[in-house]
Amino acid sequence: MRTVDLLNLLITIANVAAVAFWWRSWRQTRKPAVTAMLLALVMLCLSMLIETSPVVTPVPAGLTWLWITIVVHLIVLVSDYWWQVFALRVRWPIAQALARARWRRNLTIIVGAVMVVCFAIGPLRLGLDNISSNYGGKSGVLPYLIAWEGYHALTMASLVVLALGAKHIPDPWLRFGVWVIGLGGASGFIWACHRIIYTALVALGTPPPWPDYGATGVGTVLLTTSASTLAIGVLIPPLGQIYAHRRAERLLLPLWRDLTSANPDVVFPERSVSTLRARATEIRDVLIGPLRSFLDPAVEREARSKAEASGLRDDELRVTVDAAVIAAALAAQRRGAPVQAVEPVVISSPDDANEAADVAWLARIASAYMKSPIVAAIRESERERVDK
Repeated sequence: MRTVDLLNLLITIANVAAVAFWWRSWRQTRKPAVTAMLLALVMLCLSMLIETSPVVTPVPAGLTWLWITIVVHLIVLVSDYWWQVFALRVRWPIAQALARARWRRNLTIIVGAVMVVCFAIGPLRLGLDNISSNYGGKSGVLPYLIAWEGYHALTMASLVVLALGAKHIPDPWLRFGVWVIGLGGASGFIWACHRIIYTALVALGTPPPWPDYGATGVGTVLLTTSASTLAIGVLIPPLGQIYAHRRAERLLLPLWRDLTSANPDVVFPERSVSTLRARATEIRDVLIGPLRSFLDPAVEREARSKAEASGLRDDELRVTVDAAVIAAALAAQRRGAPVQAVEPVVISSPDDANEAADVAWLARIASAYMKSPIVAAIRESERERVDK
């Protein structure tokens, strides 16, 4: 197997895996940006599978490579449209994204119509075996490729612009993935521009001295670089979320185990949600339920004083103080000594009011619960208080 064929196979496998991951994410969230990415990947995978040798060799009866080429190009055109919608949904507020997507949709229809007309009056009428830059001087080929590659260049440029402004994306894995996608977009933009220029030079009768395609063709290198980088970029967010999910489960386990062993009634008898979501909910249920009367304001003041003295600030201060209060409350609950306070401590929540942010916040509290020297000092103070 040639190196380029092996790379194409790996890229196809990566894109199929990405479809599976993004399908899973879509089923959980149904967010418009996720929907757009899923549709873009499905169309891209379909085009790659059609071009894969086992699928189209031998060519089905009644078809030629020419027809396969335009079908693939039109599928890629639709994929490009959804890539643009993804970029718009991530970058712009809903109203602006919808308005911009509307004219992109109209442009997609126009470009598709131009491609079909050029195909009919040129390659189909002339009986060409393909639509490539090598046929740039043939009727209809140059405007066809200008329309298709120009639209692809617009898509890749939108991904580059999205990556350049990715700092506003709150999800770190999506932000990192968008940066990598932007690199693939840059390579894809150069490829599209190179293809247009190459075809135009062929049409003018002055073909460039370097090959466009083939094992060492400039177009092959640029396209493979773009496709592989895009495949890596789209895999980063789902794989990163899986890693974050597993890490949060691991961090929450000790705190969840301590809270639920002392309060087993809060554990769901049957779980209809993921283990992570169930544990986060059960932790919150203990904190606002059976443990609430043991959350001592005096412990909070002591923990805050120690944390501030050690240099903790902002969120680190909040989660450390909360972890210390929870540790002391569990000890008080085990010995049956509720606090005599008018208002028990309310364990903090993240500023972002969503489930994922709350899970991440509880994971930080759980980490401090196990590792913070402030929490260990509060536990020691509680033991000394009991001994006295």
